[in-house]
Amino acid sequence: MFEKMIDTLGVSYFSCVKQTYDGGFITCGGNSSMSGGNLVVIKFDSVGTIDWARQYIGSGSDGGAYIEQTIDSGYMVCSVYDASSGNGKCWMLRLNQLGDTLWTKVAVAGANGTFLSQQNSMASLNNSIYSMTGSVDIPSQWSAGFMIPVLNNGFLLSPKIYDYAYWGIGFSGINKTSNFGFVFAGARKFSATLGDPYIIRTNAYGDTVWTKTIHIPYTSTGRFQSVEETDDGGYIICGYAMNTVY
Repeated sequence: MFEKMIDTLGVSYFSCVKQTYDGGFITCGGNSSMSGGNLVVIKFDSVGTIDWARQYIGSGSDGGAYIEQTIDSGYMVCSVYDASSGNGKCWMLRLNQLGDTLWTKVAVAGANGTFLSQQNSMASLNNSIYSMTGSVDIPSQWSAGFMIPVLNNGFLLSPKIYDYAYWGIGFSGINKTSNFGFVFAGARKFSATLGDPYIIRTNAYGDTVWTKTIHIPYTSTGRFQSVEETDDGGYIICGYAMNTVY
């Protein structure tokens, strides 16, 4: 239908695109700058013409990871914050329908670096609870999965840490469930570099309901990247597996 090359605000990548209620599209990503990059959000109409473009300057290297439209036609954005320091944080922004900032929150899941996942890093329950996910560095371990929930008014709830293995776990994606909870896809590590595909289901506040580790025969490592609930109450999951032993 259309193809666009975007150089507005020096944008260098998009991480997420969603269709909006008016038939257009909203995107988030980042650009390059002397400070390492900033969060960029651009709204397009249905044929790819830019309605508006905004840049949001945080600290160090920032960049949008996921965006979702709210019921009032505004937007919720989660972004990497200060990634260039090696001790990154999560950045949540609430925007109105024109991209003006209503509130922002910077959050961490622990004393060390908190890093958003590269796939679906945010999910919402009825536009009331928004949760970010990824991995957090843990002292004396390698990493752990985390969930940082925030209410739609910007109030941060207590983060949850999931580290059910010495080598830790990490999340690549999150999605909502029909019974008002969240489901996470990722990997449970059994060495510094290897892991098995892993899924965990929680309630709305991150309390664990169940977990499942799946070892795929004839492979040495694997990871779930994305998960979604199916109409029959199950889950469809995709990821990768590979044999690193030669």
